[in-house]
Amino acid sequence: MGSIGIRTLIFAKAPVPGQVKTRLASVIGAQPAAALYRQLLNHCIGCVQSAKLGEAVLFAAPTLAADALLKELAQTHGLPLLPQQGDDIGARMAHALRWSLADATPTLLIGSDCGALTPDYLRAAAAALGAPNDVVLGPAEDGGYFLVGARTQCPDLFSGIEWSTPRVLEQTRRRLRQTGLRWHELAATWDVDEPRDLARLAQLDAFRAWRSLLQQGGA
Repeated sequence: MGSIGIRTLIFAKAPVPGQVKTRLASVIGAQPAAALYRQLLNHCIGCVQSAKLGEAVLFAAPTLAADALLKELAQTHGLPLLPQQGDDIGARMAHALRWSLADATPTLLIGSDCGALTPDYLRAAAAALGAPNDVVLGPAEDGGYFLVGARTQCPDLFSGIEWSTPRVLEQTRRRLRQTGLRWHELAATWDVDEPRDLARLAQLDAFRAWRSLLQQGGA
């Protein structure tokens, strides 16, 4: 299937030991946690490219945009690498979507630590991002979301949200109702954040090479 003209923005951190997946690092060690994050990021990029929705862009955390590991990853996958801009995750998402939507290209923005992500999930998000919907959300089981898409500018969507809390999704729904935007929610899935997530990740075929470590860490 060819491109359908949707841009996908991948939010990422550099896979530096001690700076990513620190909660997992307390169980499996800093080096394995960073290596696992790199695998999650590669998995995410692979899903995006397999979905064939259109252009993909890697957005790096602000202080790590020049990191050599991310530059290498972007070059390997043929992706533009741009810095996130903003004081918190809400401001950074708002900036990235504003940049992408400036040329009226419908846009998906996704996190990079969802091991359960599939190309079909992204295609479903793209299919939902059309009339009558202005926004699509991919909820996470922890009360947030790991995917947000829009086909119109929606700067107010990210204000007044208590980020990194279980209230993110419900507060986002409230903002959508307040702004009059119509939205669609996909099936909820899960990010790899806590040690208990490792056992679930071990069951996925895409991470079978990691199974021994994951099962040990998730025990």
